[in-house]
Amino acid sequence: VQQKDQQLREWFLKQFPQLSRKIQESIESIRVIANEIEEFHRGCTIANVVSGSTGTASGVLSVIGFLLAPFTAGLSLGVTAVGVGLGMASATTAIGTSIAENTYTKSAELRASRLTATSRDLLEVLGDTLSEITPSVLSFALDFDEVRKMIANDVRTLRRSKATVGLAS
Repeated sequence: VQQKDQQLREWFLKQFPQLSRKIQESIESIRVIANEIEEFHRGCTIANVVSGSTGTASGVLSVIGFLLAPFTAGLSLGVTAVGVGLGMASATTAIGTSIAENTYTKSAELRASRLTATSRDLLEVLGDTLSEITPSVLSFALDFDEVRKMIANDVRTLRRSKATVGLAS
């Protein structure tokens, strides 16, 4: 039992720095992933704003081209066609951006969940090890306290006997 306890202690002392390092690496990787998601989201937001503005412009061009058609003998319908083309480009950009952002975010979340699971597994190993070692450490502490009390009693006894011998002389 003592040999197993000693082996567990040595393993724990040897492994804990490695576990700590691995968990810190996982945390740093999750931060990197979060920053990547934020950067990608920022780009998608810009694309959506541009797409929305383009969509608004396409609507305005379409309406203007249609309204001017009677006065320009239909030539302004070209402006309407440009407006419709811009509208389609705007819608395509919005849809593409949404798909790209959702796909990227899901992929990043999957990578982060793997790192989280790995850290959780490492912490579980640490917890199991601590639960195995704790009774031995507790037993050692109780034994140490008992030995300390015995030594204190022995010291008191020696002092009393020394005092008694000193009185007798």
